[in-house]
Amino acid sequence: MRKIAVLTAVLVGVLLIWPSASWAGVKLEIDEDSNLELGFRLQTQFLSSTNSQADAENDHEEKFLLRRARIRLGGGVTKWVKFFIQVGSDSEEDGSVGDAKVIDGFINLHLLDQAQIIMGAHMAPAGRQHLTSSAAMMAIDHPGITDYNLTWGLNGGAVFNTAAFEDGNLDLSGDGNVNRDIGATLFGSTSFTETFHAKYYVGGYTGIQFMNNSEDKERVTARVQLNFFEPEPGYYNLSTYLGAKKTVAIGASIDHQQRIARDAVTDDNINYLYYSIDAFADIPVGPGSTTFEAGYSNLDLEDSTALRDSASGLPKNAKETEGEGFYVQSGYYLESLNLQPWALFERWDSDASDDVGSWSAWRVGVNYFIKGHNANIKVGFEQFRADENIGGTADKNIDSFLIGFYVSY
Repeated sequence: MRKIAVLTAVLVGVLLIWPSASWAGVKLEIDEDSNLELGFRLQTQFLSSTNSQADAENDHEEKFLLRRARIRLGGGVTKWVKFFIQVGSDSEEDGSVGDAKVIDGFINLHLLDQAQIIMGAHMAPAGRQHLTSSAAMMAIDHPGITDYNLTWGLNGGAVFNTAAFEDGNLDLSGDGNVNRDIGATLFGSTSFTETFHAKYYVGGYTGIQFMNNSEDKERVTARVQLNFFEPEPGYYNLSTYLGAKKTVAIGASIDHQQRIARDAVTDDNINYLYYSIDAFADIPVGPGSTTFEAGYSNLDLEDSTALRDSASGLPKNAKETEGEGFYVQSGYYLESLNLQPWALFERWDSDASDDVGSWSAWRVGVNYFIKGHNANIKVGFEQFRADENIGGTADKNIDSFLIGFYVSY
């Protein structure tokens, strides 16, 4: 309750000092070149799941979640100096409200559309889903395999990505910020013709500073994306455009950092390498629009069977985590009904010889859009199935039902 009170007090405080303006975003024009924008995001959920990862006797769980509660402040100081700050709290796995923290905090030197320098705490461009706004996801949340990345802890996501898959969970993430990294990205977008567009990302970030000395290396990430028909010119993408855009995109990313941990047996430094390719389409068809997205990713931790991320940490078998996987998701937006049924399937194959850490999951659901991505209700069912019994229990499946209410402005 204290954490919720802190977030509420921050919002009330900002509103009290905010000049009178209509709540339409809220955007305040200071002069010709300067402005401020205030926004928020609330995502509340009810979740019912058969979850036997940690406790074989507790095979059913129901809880309410404050999935995300965030306040955003951005704007421009000049035409080419912009900033963005996002403060908020995400739910913990046990359903409690996490600590309020700065999620994003960066300055954008917008020299040209083709050359922008973004510096501070922001998302490293490790894949399309890592650059998809949580305010505009189609299948309730990101696919679970996208968590096999340094940004999100090197673990699989289960139960609509609200919990880490116990087997193969390295719980290893960068030192910069939870779900973000601190560094700089050179980003740009351009249009070659009216129907052919491109954007690129190249960045260096803090990542994991394992040695805490001069031997530590920076994390380096790069991505390129091509769009046909209409562009997606911004740093971030949407998971579905609800008929407002006709676009087809293909993208590829690579994410690398040396010396993120050490092998407790060989005493060798462990390097991290992650790469992904993805495809996306949002096309008006008939009385609505079709959305399709697919992605493949590969994680390499040098086959370490005794990875240790600190001097006191217990060694973990990284082969239960590293591997390769894919996801496919699709939906159809019925504009006259404001409804979007959707489905998702994903698969991860770990490098462990006994199949520990390998799993598949499918989700089906429907979204009702009260006011597009600003206000909507999402309902879904997920079945998560591990190849081997989960966490030493007698079960392989986790079945989950979720209903969520989402407001973002």
